[in-house]
Amino acid sequence: HLGLVGFSFGGGRALEASLCPLVAPSAVVAFYPTRYNMTHICEWAKAPTSLVFAGNDTIQGARPVDLEGLNYGLRQQNRVADLLCTVFRGQCHGFVHSPVLVRGSRENDMKLSGRRNRRETTASKESEEALHSAVSFLESWMRNRHSVWAELPNGKVKLKKWVPRDEEGNPYDFSFKATSTKP
Repeated sequence: HLGLVGFSFGGGRALEASLCPLVAPSAVVAFYPTRYNMTHICEWAKAPTSLVFAGNDTIQGARPVDLEGLNYGLRQQNRVADLLCTVFRGQCHGFVHSPVLVRGSRENDMKLSGRRNRRETTASKESEEALHSAVSFLESWMRNRHSVWAELPNGKVKLKKWVPRDEEGNPYDFSFKATSTKP
């Protein structure tokens, strides 16, 4: 079983890879995807999909208006098992994978320099919320299959590791006794 997660250009690739029958993911999470073919996505997507967008994004494909197009197109085709669309108002492109660095234009960066720590804290809180939402979405579609975990592309922030559970919600017991095979 496979879950696809992508950020920005990788988000677009995750959406497009989900169309391939050889990939056939259990779930897809795309954070502010770019450079994807909306017509193909809306026409052929089947996997449960979570789309995470930034309210102030100005990059084509990742703007809130693009999310509206994806939402409308995917719901019209009625093939996707589950569709979750989330917009984080006040955030810019990249707020999840580089929350400290994203502040918008150079002019805005200069204005925010006096409030730098406050802005970074807000972005970090939003990025953590977006990652938790993504992992919860993956968990709901990959339950009882494999461990699911997420981290920022910079590799510094591990979100959590998920433990597979049985139908009653109890964690599987993967413990075993080591045996010696000495001759």
